[in-house]
Amino acid sequence: MVSSSHPGAEVPKVYTFIFDDAFPRAMSARIVPLVPGGVTPNQLTIVSGLCWAIAGGALYLASFGRPWLAVAAAFIFAGWLLDYVDGDLARARGQTSERGYLMDRLIDTLGMLAIYLGLAFSSYAHFGIIILMPICDLLQDLVTAQWIYFRQQHIMNAMGPPAMYLQLLLPLVLTAFWDQPVVTVGGSGLGWFDLV
Repeated sequence: MVSSSHPGAEVPKVYTFIFDDAFPRAMSARIVPLVPGGVTPNQLTIVSGLCWAIAGGALYLASFGRPWLAVAAAFIFAGWLLDYVDGDLARARGQTSERGYLMDRLIDTLGMLAIYLGLAFSSYAHFGIIILMPICDLLQDLVTAQWIYFRQQHIMNAMGPPAMYLQLLLPLVLTAFWDQPVVTVGGSGLGWFDLV
C-alpha cells in the first residue's frame, strides 16, 4: 500500500505506446512556462473538460452543417493538449495531489462521454455503434483502476492517449470531406465514425 498523501503521484506509470506522445509532450513543455502563476493545474483540467463538452456539442451540430466539424476538431485538440499541460504544470510546480489525479481521471471520462454522446446523436453515425465506445472506455477505466490498486502500477494501453484522439480526429476529417455512408451492411449505411 502506498503511504503518501497523494498515491497517484507515486504509482509508477508504464508507457508502452505504439503511437509516441512526443508531440503533445513537446507542446506542453512550451506552454507550461507561459501559464500565469494564478492558474492552477486543476483549473486547466476543468478547461480541458469544457473543451471536450464543446466538442461533443459541435459534433452533434455537425449534423446540420459541416463547419461544426472544424469547431469539434479544434476543441478536441485543445482538450487533448490541456490534458497534458495540467499534469506537467502540477509536476513543475510541485502541486501533484491525489485529488488532482482523481479529478483528471473524472474529467477525462466525462469529457470523452460528452464527445461520444455528441457523435451518438449525430446524423452521420449510428447510435447503437457509437454508444458502445463510452461503455468500453468506462470498462477500461475500471480495469485500469483495479490494476493500479492491486499492482501499484499504472499501465497505459498499447495505443496510448495519442491514438485515442487520432481515432476521433481521423474520422472527423474524413467526415468533413465525405459525410455520406462509406459502406452499407445489412441495409444500414455506415459512416467513418461507425467504422473506426
